[in-house]
Amino acid sequence: MGTTPTIENLAASIIDLDEFSVYEFDMPDINKEVIGFDSRIDADGGYVMIKPWYEGGDRTNVLIYDTNRETAEIVDTRFHIVDAQVIFVEG
Repeated sequence: MGTTPTIENLAASIIDLDEFSVYEFDMPDINKEVIGFDSRIDADGGYVMIKPWYEGGDRTNVLIYDTNRETAEIVDTRFHIVDAQVIFVEG
């Protein structure tokens, strides 16, 4: 509490597994302490989804990071999330 956590995501290229990109951003604030992150992280089409754990057992929020715009947004799904996956549909 009191400081904004910074997340650093290290991503390997699917073309060259020896090539890595580092994405760093501040965790959006929802006035709850972050107590951990789910190990299930998914990425597709320039979006990275991370499942943070919050104090009080809140499991309804996911963090979506847009690597193209370099913005992070917390989305309250209003569901108790056990597992999730990003599906990028280009229309």
